[in-house]
Amino acid sequence: MISDGLQHYIKANLACNPFFKLSSEALGSSIRDLHIWFREDRTLTDLVIKSLRGGLSSVILLTAPFGYGKTERLLLLKQIAAEAGYTAVYIKADSQEAWRNLLKLRAVLSEALQRRMLLRIPLLRAPFSSTDDLLGSIASLLAKLSPCLIEIDEIEKPIMHVKEEASMFLYLLHKILESCNVTLLMAGAPGTAEQIKALSPHFYAKISHVVKLRPLTFREAMEVVSKRMTAYRIKPTGEPLFPFTTEALRIAYRESSGNPRYLLRILHKLLTLYVCDDSQAVIDADYVVSKLGFEKTLAQGSPYEEYFRKLEEKFGSNIFTYIQASRALKLPPNEAYELLEEMVSLGIIEKVGLKFKLRSHSS
Repeated sequence: MISDGLQHYIKANLACNPFFKLSSEALGSSIRDLHIWFREDRTLTDLVIKSLRGGLSSVILLTAPFGYGKTERLLLLKQIAAEAGYTAVYIKADSQEAWRNLLKLRAVLSEALQRRMLLRIPLLRAPFSSTDDLLGSIASLLAKLSPCLIEIDEIEKPIMHVKEEASMFLYLLHKILESCNVTLLMAGAPGTAEQIKALSPHFYAKISHVVKLRPLTFREAMEVVSKRMTAYRIKPTGEPLFPFTTEALRIAYRESSGNPRYLLRILHKLLTLYVCDDSQAVIDADYVVSKLGFEKTLAQGSPYEEYFRKLEEKFGSNIFTYIQASRALKLPPNEAYELLEEMVSLGIIEKVGLKFKLRSHSS
């Protein structure tokens, strides 16, 4: 028996909504199959592999606004480096405390060594008594794993808050680079490089390349959509974009401003509405125009309207960080950050460097 959900999507010759997974983590092993290669991807891959082959410490910084696919590229490069025979580890810098981020790095390096040595029992040790003790443990692990790719995602988080803590984090990363042969690939929001330079000119000097992601072109957007939909087709078809018309996708692309995540979110909403609408044969330009009006209303209504009201009450015209917002909204820091970036992509609030500001109060 076919479920009601699948029965709906049969209308579009799809097993399910291809756009339901927005985050790279949710895609899992499908990342490589669904990724569209751009010039920036080849540049980034060449830089990382060349650095690993050279066996020297180097720092590469990837920057882009929320939704452009930074995490996707880090996870993809982790796969590529591992397939080339190198150790590759990934962490998300979800704390403003240097110590906690380094503990997380030490944990993934320990797991990598455990896998390499085919150990079934975790490599345990006593708690670290000092920063030097922790750095020594990381250096010892890296000596056994070198050459190694270390990926730190959302690097803007630990460097946008308390200046002393941010400077300490960069100082400790610099110490690791000096003691080991490591390729450090960091990903952050626009403005991250400038923030690093202001905090630690010595660490900034270690950055060999800054790769900036750009918005999708319309042709690239069509390729992203086609690849996603092909992966979930029930039967092969000569119409890779069905049920979308090219004109419909052009409008959705324009509304997204070339932001991949926002484009997928728009298409997810349109396709969800379409499969439940028996009167609509295809998703054409007229259908998109009518439904995008609903999309915009949704973006400015619940739950965003309530969040906006709370932020307005707390901060008014003042600039604020995602940590401050998480306290005001009573959300975990990671959820608050995702929410704020989503509101930025929708034009509800704006980003000022690495911080945020309500758009109605922008100058």
